[in-house]
Amino acid sequence: MIYGPVREVRRQFAGGDVLVAGEGDFAAVPGVVNATQVDGAWRLALAEGVTPAELSCALAARADLAIERFEVALPLLGEIFIRTVGEHHTKTSTPPSSPISSSHRRPGRGPGS
Repeated sequence: MIYGPVREVRRQFAGGDVLVAGEGDFAAVPGVVNATQVDGAWRLALAEGVTPAELSCALAARADLAIERFEVALPLLGEIFIRTVGEHHTKTSTPPSSPISSSHRRPGRGPGS
């Protein structure tokens, strides 16, 4: 179960992505492993160990980039729900058991007994 204010829950589930609005080749910035356009902004996936603060400094130091907006990308509640339900399902599911063949049934315990 997940509890707390919506914004706090979204922050808890935030990954290593940031949203940047601006102009330039954001994919070429060190520390960015993937850059995709989303609703007029760029969603930048950060390399392992790179923080949003470090990326912010790296972007600010680049004269070839124009930054209009920078924010940590927060997941939608639907994404959190799917991730949470998927984790819960993985933890609680057991492999299906094989059906018992008629040769393994005890006498008087099956159909027609």
